[in-house]
Amino acid sequence: MSVVLRVENVYKSFGGVKALEGVSMTVNEGMILGLIGPNGAGKTTLFNVITGYYKPDKGRVELFGRDVTGWPTHKIAQLGVARTFQIPKPFPDLTVFENVLVSIKFSSRKLSEQEAAEEAKRILEFLGLDSHAHMLASQLNVALEKRLELARALARQPRLLLLDEVLAGLNPSEVAYMLEKIKRAKQEFGLTIVMIEHVMHAVMNIADRIVVLHLGKKLAEGTPEEIARDPRVIEAYLGDPKLALAFVERLSSKKR
Repeated sequence: MSVVLRVENVYKSFGGVKALEGVSMTVNEGMILGLIGPNGAGKTTLFNVITGYYKPDKGRVELFGRDVTGWPTHKIAQLGVARTFQIPKPFPDLTVFENVLVSIKFSSRKLSEQEAAEEAKRILEFLGLDSHAHMLASQLNVALEKRLELARALARQPRLLLLDEVLAGLNPSEVAYMLEKIKRAKQEFGLTIVMIEHVMHAVMNIADRIVVLHLGKKLAEGTPEEIARDPRVIEAYLGDPKLALAFVERLSSKKR
């Protein structure tokens, strides 16, 4: 199994604030890796380093076997990397269809107008957005905005997809819908996925492995079962290791 993403000993500071301190992780092809941690742990900063928005102070990032440390965002995107954002950022005055079409047109693929339109329709149908295709993006509710954000990322036909809290703000049925679409997208689009998430039962259900960040450092890594029972992880989230049993039981019941 080939390595899609390798992060080695990455550091990033903002003034006196150490956002990342020696973070390393490896993501294999076809994996869904969950990236979790309390607020301020450095998760989105790590995404920004991977995608070239920030240059690391130290360390290296490899994508598809190439050292891309310090590359600009557009060059990293051209390698086959796409991401979503915590707060969706569509073009508000364009329709849902036009938003996806723009992403296709600015991808590395050379498609005719008709081919691009057909691809946009396929992606909208996949995410249940076809009935909203002619709505302005500014008119969408939170759940539909999240779907459009995912649609725009898929439209770039990435090999590596970075999802930044795509489940935030969704109710349980909407979370279940998005999880199913993410699982299907991995198979149908041939994706490797790294997802930042705070909906713990969701990431525990979908991820093959989980990396936990805390205060800019990697606190733990392992399978969902190993992470759910790691007292360091529980303490980082809850501040009290005595709550471990209740925490594990809750996650176990959600998995069932």
